[in-house]
Amino acid sequence: MILDAPKERIAGYVAERTGHVFSGGYAALAYERDGEIRGAAIFDIWRGTDIELTVAGDEFPRAFLQACAKYVFGGLKCQRATLRTRADHRAAIGAAIRVGARIEGMQRDFYRDCDAVLFGITPGDFAYGNL
Repeated sequence: MILDAPKERIAGYVAERTGHVFSGGYAALAYERDGEIRGAAIFDIWRGTDIELTVAGDEFPRAFLQACAKYVFGGLKCQRATLRTRADHRAAIGAAIRVGARIEGMQRDFYRDCDAVLFGITPGDFAYGNL
């Protein structure tokens, strides 16, 4: 099941796994199975043409990835999205590459104990169909 609320619960899940704190103007989506969040994305720092996503979790099914893309490209009408995840988080890195995101760089010491992988994705990159 795809969830968008309570966003504080979703943000807490991502914060626990990344060490980042989210407050104020952000949106959140999560994939939940058997009553537990298995994957989540926080959408913040919206600039009109771009929004930043922080992604955490172990499961990123196609329906969840499509919901994220629909929100960013269909709802917000962004031209691109910037994604960040821990450099040691193979599931999130794999999901980003699977949907067509391109690695744009690394951010050293972005997380307290780990670097971040920085990705960019545009609607044309998105591998799971038209939005």
